[in-house]
Amino acid sequence: MEKDILILAVESSCDETAAAVVKNGREVLSNIISSQIALHTLYGGVVPEIASRKHIEAIDGVITQALQEAGKDFDEKLIFETHDSYAEGYKQSQAIADSGAKAAFVSDDGVAAGLLNGLTDHGVKVSDEFQIVASNNTKATEITRPKLTTITQPLYDLGAVSMRLLTKLMNSKDEDKEDDESKDVILEHGFEKRQSTR
Repeated sequence: MEKDILILAVESSCDETAAAVVKNGREVLSNIISSQIALHTLYGGVVPEIASRKHIEAIDGVITQALQEAGKDFDEKLIFETHDSYAEGYKQSQAIADSGAKAAFVSDDGVAAGLLNGLTDHGVKVSDEFQIVASNNTKATEITRPKLTTITQPLYDLGAVSMRLLTKLMNSKDEDKEDDESKDVILEHGFEKRQSTR
């Protein structure tokens, strides 16, 4: 019997910090989102410096809550922080290989491509010995060898819908904000299995 693969997925968009625990790439055990919309509404839009500070403040609590809700413990040695670039993924590849981890969910496709090539250069066989799931289904996921398995999400629609909702929220009266159910929008997303996973 194969052991379940658990993925801790962490995401920080312009105004939300989120973490989820996913079992075997399909079953969501927890999904925690910390939103900054109310804060940025005061400024008429997202202020990047404030957003980045709020991400730093929220991330530990969001991850801890996601793990607790999924009934899992936190193992800090399996969390690797990078910035969104191919070079960062490549640079982290040796530390990730040495960590004993067998899989990674990577929140940026360029970082995932760098991790894939770095692991390959260190003699790790992706997908036989290590599995990688990317997150945005950009062209980078299709030009790597092996091709990267990825979450698919409508990136343009995410931005467009977010801006419409934020504009609507900023222009509505306080009493209307409480009753506005359109803030909960689920956009089409999926999972594109390619060669970086078994």
